[in-house]
Amino acid sequence: MSRRCSEPQQTARPRSRRKKKSLAARGWLPNQHGAWAMLAVPFIVGVVLASRAGKPLEAWLVPLAIAELSAYLAFNVLGLWLHAAPARREAFRTPMIAYGALTGLGAALVIVLGGASLLWWLPVAAPLMAWAVWQASRKHDRSVTSGLVTVALAVGMGLAIGFPDPRELMAGSSGSWAGLATFGALFGYFGGTVWHVKSLIREWGNPRARRQSIGWHVAFTALTTVATVAGLLNLGWPVFFAVCTLRSWWLPRLDHRPKPLRIGILEIAMSVAVLIVALA
Repeated sequence: MSRRCSEPQQTARPRSRRKKKSLAARGWLPNQHGAWAMLAVPFIVGVVLASRAGKPLEAWLVPLAIAELSAYLAFNVLGLWLHAAPARREAFRTPMIAYGALTGLGAALVIVLGGASLLWWLPVAAPLMAWAVWQASRKHDRSVTSGLVTVALAVGMGLAIGFPDPRELMAGSSGSWAGLATFGALFGYFGGTVWHVKSLIREWGNPRARRQSIGWHVAFTALTTVATVAGLLNLGWPVFFAVCTLRSWWLPRLDHRPKPLRIGILEIAMSVAVLIVALA
């Protein structure tokens, strides 16, 4: 009798176990893992180019790195909060407040340690941030324009590291033109991934999406060729974009859609390659 009574208790135990939600599902981490390279590469390039130009690597770079990362994570969870049903929004409140507070603290430390001249970048960044939030509020954060704005903010961070006072860029020196060309080329690559990944996942089989991706990379192959002839970029840039163009033409023509993992691995390799080219 006691054995029969114990059986329901044994079978009931597994049913009471609930699978714990992942950090991504709870809003603490993004699902877009390719974004890490978009954040890291321009930052690294900015630090290295500033060092080569003889500029001191000051303490404000540390809170800047923290602020950039936390701002991206805050934007990610904000999108989840905006997309969620009202009853589920409470689950995203804690990471949104935590990342928002960390972003604010990091930004304040950047100004305290780096000086008020960094505020000159605010009129450039503020409209881009406002556009990204507005797109997320309309559930268009996966659109091409939203992706390009996010890329512009990430690349602009590297430009701000290389030129903390944007008035230095207005001087029109050879160094400033070369810096603009380098970060423009980085925007070309990471912006191109927006078009390329869209043609492989959301718009798989769509000839128009494939043509847009190829056209973007052809345009930057031409632009970097002109910049190389002008002495602003090294020869690796047009070669790199020619490879990107070939990639954008070939992968969408496969018989089967590539798995996201394979796409991600290839983009990691391409990000390493673009870092090497940018620092060559």
